[in-house]
Amino acid sequence: MVRGIDASKAFYERDVAPLLDGIPHAAGRIGRGSDVLGLDDEMSQDHDWGDRVTVVTEHEVPPLPDGVELYTFQRFVSSHLGCDPEDEIDWLLLTGQSVLEVIAGTVFRDDLGGLTKLRTKLQWYPPEVERYLIAASWRRIDQELPLIGRTLGRGDVQGSAIITARVAKAVMHLTFLYEHQWPPYPKWFGTAYGTHRAPLDSEAAICAALDQLAGKPVCVPFHDRPFRTVDPLFLATMPSDGIGSVEMWCDNVDVLAQPWRRMALRPAYEGFRA
Repeated sequence: MVRGIDASKAFYERDVAPLLDGIPHAAGRIGRGSDVLGLDDEMSQDHDWGDRVTVVTEHEVPPLPDGVELYTFQRFVSSHLGCDPEDEIDWLLLTGQSVLEVIAGTVFRDDLGGLTKLRTKLQWYPPEVERYLIAASWRRIDQELPLIGRTLGRGDVQGSAIITARVAKAVMHLTFLYEHQWPPYPKWFGTAYGTHRAPLDSEAAICAALDQLAGKPVCVPFHDRPFRTVDPLFLATMPSDGIGSVEMWCDNVDVLAQPWRRMALRPAYEGFRA
């Protein structure tokens, strides 16, 4: 099967690059689409696949063929990221998918280097933001981990399954943080996590994964009950406050997928820190 990235490069070289001869620009197969993530298959070819390329330029250009997404640099940043992150809150308002729309895929050309510089900057969080997110993730997991067994013990199988899935997602996100891997949107979240890992479908499986991430046993009894929680002494080594990035507490697609909605949450983050 021809990969979408390869089809896009051929389209650029054949139909787009000649029209931009002499015009400084950046071009590549970046942005939205399973092919940008390298996860396209035969089903992916039914829409938004193949002859597609993103062009970034500050100059006027002649009419370009269908399949070309044309941006100025600032418009590209605002439409995919919401902002070029400068402070901690900017980073917290990004999602893994929004960053992957910039750093995944392939750049075919970058005359001025601005797109390449941005992609380099976005490879990972600044160290202080990473530490904050890891701590927030551990505390989020600790809040619900004991409820898996508590609900199951009352015969609430469905309720326990819901909590198990919520905690499992948080553990997967924490794993991405430790491995410096930006998580994609839900369709590919599990694929990116890796099917080679044990399913996080029970308290025991989740605790085993947490102990492995911590590099030592950190799941301890919850008071005198037959449930598990994260060791308070382990949590005490981390920052004690914070809700994490927007995708750690919000799962509304219309918020996560639309940068302007995420940027509108900045005052809320500023209020949390007041």
